[in-house]
Amino acid sequence: MTVLPLLPAGRRRDRGGMNTQTVLDWFTVLLVLALLAAPALAGHRQERRIDRQLARAARRPAGSARVHLLAGRRAPDRSAHSRAA
Repeated sequence: MTVLPLLPAGRRRDRGGMNTQTVLDWFTVLLVLALLAAPALAGHRQERRIDRQLARAARRPAGSARVHLLAGRRAPDRSAHSRAA
């Protein structure tokens, strides 16, 4: 397997250490890798959150669904919306 150099042949210098251009090249590679991996990691995190919510809902007894209403407010009358026109 051949590994391509990060620097073109004309810009390569043998000083024994990493020069600024090499550091910038590696930074660019890592930045591109991070940009490609970020959506996958965000999706994985969301999937784990959904799995935790489903597991918590499965542990809850049947019929214990929570109703989200503000204190002191009644549920809206839906009869007008459910009538056939």
